[in-house]
Amino acid sequence: MARAQAKKQASKKRSSGRGPGRPRKIASPEIFDALVDEYIEHCRETSEPITWTGLALHLGFCCRADIDEYLNYDGFPYSVKRGKLLVENAYEKRMHGQNPTGAIFVLKNMGWFDRQELAGPNGGALFGGFAEAMAKLWSNAQKGGMK
Repeated sequence: MARAQAKKQASKKRSSGRGPGRPRKIASPEIFDALVDEYIEHCRETSEPITWTGLALHLGFCCRADIDEYLNYDGFPYSVKRGKLLVENAYEKRMHGQNPTGAIFVLKNMGWFDRQELAGPNGGALFGGFAEAMAKLWSNAQKGGMK
C-alpha cells in the first residue's frame, strides 16, 4: 500500500513542475517511514533477516547510497536515520547468536569499532612519565651511577 502511495505522489510531483531532473522515488518522509515499517514487518513475519541492502531494494533504490541521498532532502533526515537505526538494531541482535562474525563485520562498516582504549591512573596516559624516567636514568648513568 505504501508503495502505491509513493508512486502516486511521485507522478503528482512530475506534473507539478518541481524542476529539472528525475523525480524522487519517495515523495514524503511519511511515505518513507511507512515503507521502512512495511519492510521491517515483512522481515519479521517471514523470518527474513533485516538488512541494509534489503531495505534499499524495498524502497525501490538500485544502491544503498541512494538512501543516504535522502538525508539532503527537507524533512527526510529523521526518517533515514531511523531506518538505519532499525537495521543496525537487527544486526546488533544477531551478535548474540552462535556465529556473530557477519553481524560484527557489518556493524564495523556502519561505524562501530572493537578496539580497546587503555588508560593509566586517573584516566591519564598508561605509561605517563615513562620517557622522562628513562631520560633521568640515562642521565644518572652517564654521571657515574644510578640514584
